[in-house]
Amino acid sequence: MAPTTKSTRPRVYARLRPMFGRDATGEPLFTVVDGTSLEYKKEDHAEVSRFTFDKVFDMASKQEEVYAEIGEVALSSLRKGFNSTILAYGQTGSGKTFSMEGGKDKATNQYTHPGLIPRIFEAVFKLFASDPTIQEFEVSMQFIELYNEQLQDLLGQRKVVDVSMDPTGGYQCKDAVRTVCKDQYEAQKVYDAGCAMRATASTKMNESSSRSHALLQVTPDPNPEP
Repeated sequence: MAPTTKSTRPRVYARLRPMFGRDATGEPLFTVVDGTSLEYKKEDHAEVSRFTFDKVFDMASKQEEVYAEIGEVALSSLRKGFNSTILAYGQTGSGKTFSMEGGKDKATNQYTHPGLIPRIFEAVFKLFASDPTIQEFEVSMQFIELYNEQLQDLLGQRKVVDVSMDPTGGYQCKDAVRTVCKDQYEAQKVYDAGCAMRATASTKMNESSSRSHALLQVTPDPNPEP
């Protein structure tokens, strides 16, 4: 069962990725304290710095734990009619893609460790389909990239789009392509197609680092227009 949403304040989580590659032989830089704080000591005789979060996922954390703590709460709020946002922030190579998308088998291109996005695709269709009060619904997606100070539509051949205020006081890219998906598999295909359009480049930290910021908007509508 998803944790109860007690407030709408932003919740901040930290996740430590396992040490591998050139980090594998080093000592961990952070110590997890009580599951909610990180302690960092730059030098042996330096003062310890502590950073506190709503929760810290250590190096041994599983994708299922992250989804249960973050994804299920977001979907619970969404079903109640509130907008839900999951924002991944971190330097190149820190594990954002693994947490959000997951790990794939290179031979089959299938997820071996699905992250938040594929799990949310699966859960959002199940959530609305299993609700006896909803007779019909549709799920649509928009995928926008911020690159070189321009918003580009990843589902519309990288067309430049503008942001405008919608009637509810929020913001929208009304000229961006909105694709309706019939199930989680179609949603995943649309997402993969959008990812293939993103601007990437090799860095010292990551062979295929994204050179942009991306916004994926998933909109369930329990009362679609005919």
